[in-house]
Amino acid sequence: MTSSDGLLAEQRAYYRARAPEYDDWWQRRGRYDRGEAFQTVWENDVADAERALAGFGATGSVIEFAAGTGNWTRHLAKTASHVTALDASPETLAIAASKLERGANLEGGVGEIDRVELVTGDIFGFEPDRTYDVAFMGFWHSHVPADRLESFWALVDRCLAPDGRFFLIDNAHPSLTQGLAGSPLEVHTTGETATSGQGTIDLAGGTAERTLTDGRSFEIVKRYFTPASLAEALGDLGWAVEARTTERFFLVADGRRRDQP
Repeated sequence: MTSSDGLLAEQRAYYRARAPEYDDWWQRRGRYDRGEAFQTVWENDVADAERALAGFGATGSVIEFAAGTGNWTRHLAKTASHVTALDASPETLAIAASKLERGANLEGGVGEIDRVELVTGDIFGFEPDRTYDVAFMGFWHSHVPADRLESFWALVDRCLAPDGRFFLIDNAHPSLTQGLAGSPLEVHTTGETATSGQGTIDLAGGTAERTLTDGRSFEIVKRYFTPASLAEALGDLGWAVEARTTERFFLVADGRRRDQP
């Protein structure tokens, strides 16, 4: 047991409960609609992240950590020969499966769905039975507690083939949204906390309060990295990293083991 076990259990419960409304956040619908100016920057940043992933070229076999509702799974399946999409929430994976099935119906029953294996399981208890060419993380790395960072990246190492690579997309530091019309975040002058429509973010402690539409509240892990701090943290674990942010919202990074050519 580690000090973060209880927090991780609550985080898993949150994402299971949030499954029906997760895509409202991604599509900026309902309570996540922040107006036209915000929407325009959001869509431009999503397109930037999608181009970065396309340029990376996730070919061969891919393991996707925390696949969620499958927003990135279909992108991966367009270039990969096989995708293992892993998530602790059967509710989010059911939505991902529905998206893949709808895509298959539109495309005549073939395509991405045939290359995707959806696997329900806790990432921290997962052990690969094969090696992969690429490890992908979409909005997962910020949910890894500090006391699990080393063991998680040891898992990535076990998953990857000798010349394997990784790619991650995550939330950029919330301070980047300051001054943007419609931004739901207010970063306090201390730089240690922020508030949003979903609750308080403890920037120093690496946790956040999240509230669902029905009013239920959960505490989850939320650790924000800058490109420099991500490169430093993973460099200490033996990884070579190239990282940047989009205009406002996302951290985008890729890399490989430092001892690879």
